[in-house]
Amino acid sequence: MLDRFERIGRRADFALGIEARCLETDADCRYWLNPREQTGPGDNRTTSAYRFEVDPQRGSYVFGYRDVGEPGRPAEALVRPTSSPAVRRGTATNRLGVVARGDRLQLLINGEPLAEVQDDRRPWGQIGRGASTQTANRLVQVQFANLTISTPGPLDALQSVPRGR
Repeated sequence: MLDRFERIGRRADFALGIEARCLETDADCRYWLNPREQTGPGDNRTTSAYRFEVDPQRGSYVFGYRDVGEPGRPAEALVRPTSSPAVRRGTATNRLGVVARGDRLQLLINGEPLAEVQDDRRPWGQIGRGASTQTANRLVQVQFANLTISTPGPLDALQSVPRGR
């Protein structure tokens, strides 16, 4: 598995929205957000983080947690891989949204609520974004656009954050 990532500031409670899309139709391409990420010693395999990952080829998402000090161990699934009609397939743009308040994290895609998780292991951290593939010796290209971060509030007051313009 190959990951490409970038980190964006530190946050505790926030509402976050970002558009993402794979640029190739034939690739095993996934994109993700790591809300409340904490970098561990060494490289990104020692990072503690939640991960909201979208697989547009399958029309699904997953949400998990990996603790620092467990390199190579798969993330614990807090929301198992789930298909959703809200996930636009192929190279279409999807807007990923995360609203974090205390120990609750709400996941959205294209303005549609997907899941809410209660977990208190990472109360703050950086926000990471990136792309990955399960295909050996292959890189994927993902385009990210229109990042919006604000303080959390009622979803109807945050329409521009998880839903975009």
